[in-house]
Amino acid sequence: LVNWAVYELYKTRRFEAILHLTAKETQLTDKGIEAFSARSLYSLENLLDHICELFQENKPSELADKKKLVTELLDSWSTLLVLDNMETVSDARILSFVQGLPPTTRAKVILTSRHKTGGWELPIPVTELKGEEVREFVEIKAPEIGIDFSLDENTLRSIEAASGGLPLAIQWLLARFKK
Repeated sequence: LVNWAVYELYKTRRFEAILHLTAKETQLTDKGIEAFSARSLYSLENLLDHICELFQENKPSELADKKKLVTELLDSWSTLLVLDNMETVSDARILSFVQGLPPTTRAKVILTSRHKTGGWELPIPVTELKGEEVREFVEIKAPEIGIDFSLDENTLRSIEAASGGLPLAIQWLLARFKK
């Protein structure tokens, strides 16, 4: 859902800059759950460095100077920050920094987590897909992974029953079909 939103916002040029970082440590593959090597968010310093790099600014060595520069950048540019899989981040300073951004900031921040903390969330339930939603999901995902997949009613009902309508499970089924 967040990936789709980021691509849509990019296409509409709603923001002058978009930075999408993930703290994901594992990923589901056709071999099961494996380590994810593209983790891009793990500390406050790391977040601030990414923002400096995004705006091609030299990174100050002192943390306080770096925070000040990044705050000024986020005040100056319409920026979307997506910080994904926050449940795997152990550096609470990231959340403190985001919550401490001044009201003047032009940045919008999307934080995602699989765990509710009660501190910052606006929970958006992602429920099981049903009927036409399963069809639409398969119509989108099958070509993305390079398969020609039959969309007859019996197959779709089987996918829905086997996956419980969970998007990740449907995607996994499609990947297994491809393999």
